[in-house]
Amino acid sequence: MSRAFATLADELPVGMVRVTASGETTAANHYARTILEGAAADRIMRAIHQLCERQREAGETVEGILSLGSAGEVRLMVAALDDGSGHIVFLERSGTERLRAEIRALRAMLGSTSAPHPPRLAASKALGTLAGTLMGCHLILYELDLGRTHLIPIAQAGVPLASGPLAERLAIDHAESPRSSVERAVRSGAPTHVRNLSRSPLELDTTVADGDVLSALALPVRSGGEICGALLVVGPTETLGDGELRLLASLTDVVGGLLQRARHEALASRASTLVEELADAILEIGTDGSILSARGDLAIFGRSEQELIGCSVHSLVGWRDRQTWSEVVAEIRDGGTTVVPISVKHREGGLVHCEVTIHVEKGPEGRQMQAIFRDVSDKVALEERIREAERAAVAREQLAAIGQLSAGVAHEINNPLAFIKSNISSLFACLEDLKEGRAPLEEVIEELTEIATDCQNGTARILEIVDALKGMARNDKKETDFSPLKAIHDAVTVFRGAKKTLAEVELSLPDQLPMLRGSPGRFSQVIMNLLENGLDAQGGKGRLEVGGSVGDESVLITVRDHGSGIPEEVQERMWEPFFTTKGVGKGTGLGLAICRDIIEGMGGSIECETGPQGTTFFLRIPTAEARSLARAGA
Repeated sequence: MSRAFATLADELPVGMVRVTASGETTAANHYARTILEGAAADRIMRAIHQLCERQREAGETVEGILSLGSAGEVRLMVAALDDGSGHIVFLERSGTERLRAEIRALRAMLGSTSAPHPPRLAASKALGTLAGTLMGCHLILYELDLGRTHLIPIAQAGVPLASGPLAERLAIDHAESPRSSVERAVRSGAPTHVRNLSRSPLELDTTVADGDVLSALALPVRSGGEICGALLVVGPTETLGDGELRLLASLTDVVGGLLQRARHEALASRASTLVEELADAILEIGTDGSILSARGDLAIFGRSEQELIGCSVHSLVGWRDRQTWSEVVAEIRDGGTTVVPISVKHREGGLVHCEVTIHVEKGPEGRQMQAIFRDVSDKVALEERIREAERAAVAREQLAAIGQLSAGVAHEINNPLAFIKSNISSLFACLEDLKEGRAPLEEVIEELTEIATDCQNGTARILEIVDALKGMARNDKKETDFSPLKAIHDAVTVFRGAKKTLAEVELSLPDQLPMLRGSPGRFSQVIMNLLENGLDAQGGKGRLEVGGSVGDESVLITVRDHGSGIPEEVQERMWEPFFTTKGVGKGTGLGLAICRDIIEGMGGSIECETGPQGTTFFLRIPTAEARSLARAGA
């Protein structure tokens, strides 16, 4: 007998005794102990043993009356316990008909809690039994909803009320005064007794009275110390006396247990239904890695629950991810939760990309592990298509930028080509002079040396421009370690060649910068786009500055113009794809959006400071070494 039940039993006005199958008394409430400690204790115990034997033979509840002469009589009622371990005996000294009705009500209540009935049905049955005891009364059992904002009537019994606002859903508004005795009982946590409803200050109580002289008793129903409902009894004033109050108060905890059990069963049923409808597969995994249970969408594996139970979860993981799985499980083996991308093998072949939430908990029964597999194949495929589209957009933007600069670059190449062509004509003239003897040999050699030197310088200039263009046109899909100095010089070389005298680009770079990891062609495109924007901000002509420095495991590159700054309304949208302030046909609007994506893809950031004196873009990018260490640590 639990401590809570023993406390409740001691308050009852009847005796309760538990007798084992061997005839030993293992528990008795206060009322029973008072009877059994008297002079007639032996006679009463013999009568109890006889009735227990009769009950075993009859297979149903039996009753008997033991006369004690001048000491009165004791009424006995014996019922078998459900688990077959013994009997429960009710004792009543000099019982009255009213107390016998209370015993029947209690017996029905206890029978309902142990019988295999749904909790709410058991509560309804108990309410009906109480209504038979409290003649002329109406009883309503309320349940407090999960939000604790409404009382919902779930069972009614007894004489119908003349009008029934209390039998409807009742709102609990803590900001207002209570409108009924039921709401007051729940909010205060104490019984509310209204002796004359027609004079009640509570709105709904007076509506129920409807001119009759009725009393009401509202009791909060608790489970585990928390209010979970209320019990209301409305009836004639003379019916609701002290005995009725005592009986109801002693049974509210039992009713509360029924309501709590009903709530738990409803939540469990809802949770079970939700799990079955989930688009995830949920696996319970043993300490040896075998699957103990499988629920949810098992189509991820292409296997049934029966096929999965007992199978090693490690065997379901794609071979490329098995080491990752083992490492992650080892990290949280003492408890914790983590999410990791894992590919699992489908029964019909192929891999299914999943996002797996792994939870490990250590309890008294050892380590328990649960893994929730969510199919993200569509998401992975979409992300890959987006990456392909981004790469294509970057390539188009690169080619578009080179195309826009091609005329100026062609001119920059034509200049040394024209000079070389002229020098070649001079070369032939010198050779002719030498052949005809029109000039001394020393003079011809000196002139030929000068011509060759000029041709060499022109060729070097052409090679520099071509090399820069090749670097700009590269669209590497794989990341590589590269020199940011080389990438910056490529961009500046092409830009200077295209803009000729329109742009003055000042470089303030150290002799060395740490290697970065990414695509050098894309990085050059970022510098080119920022230089192009800076020149546009100055009306197509002006001075630009490119600087660089080494920070804490990072490189800082700055690109500055001396324009009038970026308007505030443009600042809010300038990072959006396809947003441009240039005229039709003069800009795609992809420039800054692509710059941000490229720099963030290298693990860095791009920021802007602008004002009336000009605009500066700051590129902060982690070094290749720092990124490698960060990945190794992850």
